[in-house]
Amino acid sequence: MTGPTSRGWPAYSAAVWALVFGAIHLAWALGWRAGLTPGQARNADSSPMFVVYALAVVVLCALAVIVALGLARPRPPRSERGARLLSVAAWAGSGVLLLRAAGSIVPALTSLVAGRSLLWILPWEPWFWLGAALFGASTWRYHRLRRQARDRGDADPAIATH
Repeated sequence: MTGPTSRGWPAYSAAVWALVFGAIHLAWALGWRAGLTPGQARNADSSPMFVVYALAVVVLCALAVIVALGLARPRPPRSERGARLLSVAAWAGSGVLLLRAAGSIVPALTSLVAGRSLLWILPWEPWFWLGAALFGASTWRYHRLRRQARDRGDADPAIATH
């Protein structure tokens, strides 16, 4: 399979990643505590700010789904302004995820070198690594296709994947 859908699999996967992550945070905002350590669950139950945080993540994840689906489209937005806005949102989201994922790599390597267990990274750290990889690959692909369209002299950025 070599059509637009197969080329856009990282973006579709990024959309699913954001949807799942948002759903987990919505469940936490509604009182479900699965996936939290006992200490995190106690903090969640005692702090109304946890609900605000979880709902903010839900909103960000909803935006991330929209951005990821925009990156997956076989044709980018018709206007240069829309294409630029999508690109900026995608690079910003990818950067935030990359910084969050990178923040756990040094402690993981330190634990590994010291011979300590790496169980503390499960399940969330690999989840952030996956999200950073999916959004990064999707954003890079989108940017590359837009650049190719400009290099070909396409007046309309929507011609980027032809």
